[in-house]
Amino acid sequence: MKEKEMSMMKFNSLKEVVKHFEELNKDNYYLDYILGEGLVSKEWYETILEKVKKYKPKRVIDIGSNVNMFGYLFANEGIEYIGIDEDNSMKPIEAENIKFIHANYYDVREQFKDDIIISCLCVGYLIPVEDVKAKVLIVNDSYGDNENFVCTAKEIIKEV
Repeated sequence: MKEKEMSMMKFNSLKEVVKHFEELNKDNYYLDYILGEGLVSKEWYETILEKVKKYKPKRVIDIGSNVNMFGYLFANEGIEYIGIDEDNSMKPIEAENIKFIHANYYDVREQFKDDIIISCLCVGYLIPVEDVKAKVLIVNDSYGDNENFVCTAKEIIKEV
């Protein structure tokens, strides 16, 4: 598929994203691991999206986006999604309103300080919350245990 055609693609479901991702990354030994890890985060991304929507942003920036697997959730709500990750072992999902920047967050954070930043697992684990520059930071959170585990999202209003 040509690059221009890919940029115009729109994904309506996780199933479509996974199929396309598998096509992009055929024969990559890391594929099964990424899919297994990524699928665990779907509920968290859905709860983060609900918090994001109340701000009515034009775009969100996802720190530690891995392969942009859940960018379609935001793009389908009319929100441009830009994923940032250093890992380049896999080709990420890019499509209409889903972009990817291969970079260390610290190297690009100044250009996104006026945006809503989201992160599922990366901020608070690999990057300290206080190092994030944004209007609002929304990260995954949870409560409960095994059978009562609930995925939630936490908003952190940042002073830029």
